[in-house]
Amino acid sequence: SETYGIDINTACQNLTFRGCAIAGFTNGNNSACVNIRASTAINWLDGVMWSNRVAFAGTVAGGLTVSNSVVMPVDEGSIVYSVDNAGSISGNYNDFYLGPGASMALASTTIFGSTRAPLQFVTLADWVAATGQDRHSLSHDPQLGGPAWGDFALQSQGGRVGGTGLVTDLVTSVLIDAGNPGATATNEPAPNGNRVNIGRDSGTSLASRTPTNAQLTAVSL
Repeated sequence: SETYGIDINTACQNLTFRGCAIAGFTNGNNSACVNIRASTAINWLDGVMWSNRVAFAGTVAGGLTVSNSVVMPVDEGSIVYSVDNAGSISGNYNDFYLGPGASMALASTTIFGSTRAPLQFVTLADWVAATGQDRHSLSHDPQLGGPAWGDFALQSQGGRVGGTGLVTDLVTSVLIDAGNPGATATNEPAPNGNRVNIGRDSGTSLASRTPTNAQLTAVSL
């Protein structure tokens, strides 16, 4: 629909979305990438949600897992999670690129033994402190190839797959080799750092390559 990228309104056993990209759902404050209206376990893995009003909305009674994904709300007032229960969300190894005025979550959660709703979590640090989730997630510009025209590959000085073949960029995304260290990286083209990237091409033959020149990136201070 014009309001939701995916509208889940029927209960089912389990839903997994892997390697998906949803962009441009900004039709009013109620639009969302994924709208959840059923008690269903949902897994969003290795995906991209780019320039949307809300990433996940609705009830998450069945559980929601978000991992190895890039999420960028569109503008001021946009939000990653607009849900009824933060306690049902499990996440790690993501990149939440929050622009000015965007927030991580507006959700109920249990703090100091009591449930309070709704609470706003502005930054990733706020979210981690309150929920314990996303301890290994980042909040950086993912430096994608060209999201405006649907290119969600990570830029890399080591090379990445482009429309005309191998593209070598002037910068390298901090999301390269920043994914779940327990995931298998053997399907990513060499050199791959023996660790998957974060994003849509994570763990696949389309993944951006690891630069061979040594570099140090400070992901937190």
